[in-house]
Amino acid sequence: MAIPRIITIALLLFVSSLAVCGSSSASDVPSPRNGSQDAQSTAGQQMPTEEQQIAAATLALPEAFRAEAAVQSISADLKITQLRKGTGSMVCSIIQPGAKNFLAYCQDRVYDAYFYRQSQLQAELSRNGKPPAGADLKAALQKEIESGRIEAPTRPAVGFMMGGPARAFDWNTNTPSREVKHWETIQIPNATGASLSLPNSRPANGGPWVMAEGTLGAHIMIEH
Repeated sequence: MAIPRIITIALLLFVSSLAVCGSSSASDVPSPRNGSQDAQSTAGQQMPTEEQQIAAATLALPEAFRAEAAVQSISADLKITQLRKGTGSMVCSIIQPGAKNFLAYCQDRVYDAYFYRQSQLQAELSRNGKPPAGADLKAALQKEIESGRIEAPTRPAVGFMMGGPARAFDWNTNTPSREVKHWETIQIPNATGASLSLPNSRPANGGPWVMAEGTLGAHIMIEH
């Protein structure tokens, strides 16, 4: 199967994002890997401060949970910079702050660690810029789960993401324009479209669908 990217946080890291394996289609959302071509700062745009990055990273999260979330920034080469330790279960990430695309997402700690390592493995197994086969990535992930290096997601969780062109987000007021898209995910390990009575690809007329079905990163995507 093709390996999609949302947040190879996707997300791949986050859902491919948030889920970067097991689905038959790719998302148009920027991610750490496919956004590396846009890692240069937008002309005339200053690098946001840590406070601005924290505010932006947690914006997608329901307000009641923002203060307790851990916050980190992730560079194009998947290097993490911790911006704030958290006391809750959620980790919020800001991708390539200052780049041509804006992307922020929040997800459960177990999923965050799982998708981050998945993104690392995808990069490590790539050859000449070509991503590894889905089976190879799945086998590498399973080996790391069995060794105890990473924890396999076993329970449902929710995730929140927003992304768009850099010009569509005002760092000074922490405000997205209408160009910024929003997604919520309901992560259900090993779920399929058939088991949830939902399509397994993005519907042409909108509505939720199951991405990365049949994998540990399976999730319902809700876009608005």
